[in-house]
Amino acid sequence: MAMSQGYGVSARAGVGRPATGAFRSGLRALILLCLAGCLIGFALRRFGDGPFLALGGTATGFLFSHQDLIWFALCLAIAVYVGRAMTRPLPPGLASWVDRNIPDTVQPTRHLLAIAISVLVLCIAGAVLLYQAAEPFPGERAAAFQAGIFGEGVLAAPVAGEWEDYADALAPSIAAHDPESGVWSPFHAPLLAALRAALDFVGLARVTNAGFAVLSVLLMAGIARRLWPDQTEVPILAAALLATSPQ
Repeated sequence: MAMSQGYGVSARAGVGRPATGAFRSGLRALILLCLAGCLIGFALRRFGDGPFLALGGTATGFLFSHQDLIWFALCLAIAVYVGRAMTRPLPPGLASWVDRNIPDTVQPTRHLLAIAISVLVLCIAGAVLLYQAAEPFPGERAAAFQAGIFGEGVLAAPVAGEWEDYADALAPSIAAHDPESGVWSPFHAPLLAALRAALDFVGLARVTNAGFAVLSVLLMAGIARRLWPDQTEVPILAAALLATSPQ
């Protein structure tokens, strides 16, 4: 089959313009970005206590040099390998396995569904098992705080009279105190908070972000499909890249 004859060979001759050229350009850009990330990470590790002390001494600099450097190096190795593999056929054993298990005809719906389900499962597992209902990020705390207010049927949280004199000191960093009305009012993402409050009525507030993550993956695939209607692989690639992005 065509897939086992090298990744640079189009599996469907005559069906639109092959995406190989765009893929190669993107792969080269990825290699350059990963190489730049590796060089920056090595510089921070080597000179973090000297010329780059202002950056190396920060939490961002530490994470970049000790955590991101590993992933940049791994991604660089994978990208270089894929680039080399595109110019030559697969090994005989791997080629026969590909021919038996991976059809030449791409099935976008099945692949996108698999990506979406994987994102949903991993995000829910992270929210429930790893974070255990904690809200480590300010935006999430603000949404949860305001969702609780909306759940009570009000737009802002009233401060009890005996605590009014201490309201400014007690107000969380994610909310503002209005002394004239005597309420706390969060100032971040009210639409997200409203959706979270609605889902809280059925006990699904903790998986709000997981649902949005799945929706974003599917929307990304839809945008890619409209931009490249003749390339069935491009929506899958766009969805996979978004699903595996660190953010």
